Amino acid sequence: MSTLQVKHPDLKEWLDHKARPWILSRLNINFWEGDRSIFLTIQRNSNLIEATHHQSNSLGTRLSLLGGIYALVFNICLICVY
Repeated sequence: MSTLQVKHPDLKEWLDHKARPWILSRLNINFWEGDRSIFLTIQRNSNLIEATHHQSNSLGTRLSLLGGIYALVFNICLICVY
C-alpha cells in the first residue's frame, strides 16, 4: 500500500483506514486468520446494509421518538420538514 500512497498522496487517509488488521483481513484472504471456506462465503458488497438503511428511513426522517413509534406501529410514512 505504501507504493499507492507515494503515487497518490490524496489516498493516504483512505489507505491507512483499510490497512487496519481487522479491515484488511476482511478484504484479502491472505490476511484472513480463520477458515478459508468461511471467508469465501462472506458477502462482498454492501447491498444488505444499503437495503437496511433505506428501510430505516422508509417511514420518515427526523421524527420524534413518539412519531417514530407511531409510524412503526401504524406502518405509515411521516415526513417531517423543518
